[in-house]
Amino acid sequence: MGKRWSVKAWSQRLIRRLTPALLVICSLQVSADTGCTADDPGCIAVGEWEFKLALGVGKRTNPLADSSDIPLVLVPQVSYYGERFFIENLEFGYTIIDSEQFMLNAIFTPGRDRGFFLREDINNFFVDGAIEFTSSILPNDEPVKDETLDIDDLHKRRLAGLAGIELSSGWKNLHWQVQLLQDLTKVHQGKEVRFALGSQQIFNDQAFSASAGFTWKSESLLNYYYGVTADEAGKTPFAYEANSGFNPFVRLAWNKTLNRRWQLSSSVQYEQLSSAISNSPLVEEDYVLQFFVGGIYHF
Repeated sequence: MGKRWSVKAWSQRLIRRLTPALLVICSLQVSADTGCTADDPGCIAVGEWEFKLALGVGKRTNPLADSSDIPLVLVPQVSYYGERFFIENLEFGYTIIDSEQFMLNAIFTPGRDRGFFLREDINNFFVDGAIEFTSSILPNDEPVKDETLDIDDLHKRRLAGLAGIELSSGWKNLHWQVQLLQDLTKVHQGKEVRFALGSQQIFNDQAFSASAGFTWKSESLLNYYYGVTADEAGKTPFAYEANSGFNPFVRLAWNKTLNRRWQLSSSVQYEQLSSAISNSPLVEEDYVLQFFVGGIYHF
C-alpha cells in the first residue's frame, strides 16, 4: 500500500500552533489549496513520524525574580498524525469528531508554568536557589536584614498534566481554537482555558501568520506556582495568595521554504501576565517576550 498524504493533518497542526507554548518554534509550511501529494511540502504523511530540529538565535524571558531567561538555540520537534491519534511534541490527542465545520479532540498536555522554574538541577527553582528581599519591613517595624526565601522554605513546583477537550474550526484563512483543560495529575487541581484566533497568508514559498488570544488560569493553579504560603514566607511579610487571571498574547511569524529539508523561520510573541501573577513576590516582570530567528531542518 502506497504512502498516504493528508492536508487535513497539516491544517490541524496549523490551528494547534496558534496558542503560545514554551520552547516551541512554529514551522508553518506552504500547502496547496487542492490536492495533496508527496511533492507538496504542506502535506503530512499519515501514520508516519516527523522529526525536525530548529537551529538559531532566540530566547524566552523569564518573569521570575533573579532568574535567567530561557535560550532558544537548538529546539527538537517531533510529531505524528494518524487517522485519529496524534502527537505534537509533548501534546497527545485523539480526534473525536472531524467534520467540515469543526474538529473536536480529546487532548493531554503538560502545564506550562513549571517551565519557568526549570534549571540545570530540576530541584532548583531560581538561580542560586534563593530570592533576596532587602528593603522590606516586618510588622513590628524591625528592618529585615539579609532575609531570603530559601529553596528549602518553598514547596517544589511540580509539573502538572492537563487533560480536556479542544474545539477548532476555520473560515478561509481565519482559524480559531479553544481548549478546556483540567489538572488530571492532581498536582494543583486547577483549570485552564486557552483561546486563539489566527490567520495565515501564503505568497509563493513564504508564509506569514498572525495570531492573538488569551489563557485563563484558575485560582488553584496560579496559587500553586506563584503563591507563597505563610510557612514559606517565614518571618518575612511576603506571604501571597493568587487569584485567577487572564494572560492575553499576540504572535507574528514568518516562514520561507528553501527545499524539502530546510526552512527559514522567525517569530516574535508577547504575553501580558495577569496581575495575579505579576503581584506575586516571586515575579519581577509582568510580561513574557519570546523571539526566534533561524532555520528548521526536516529529517
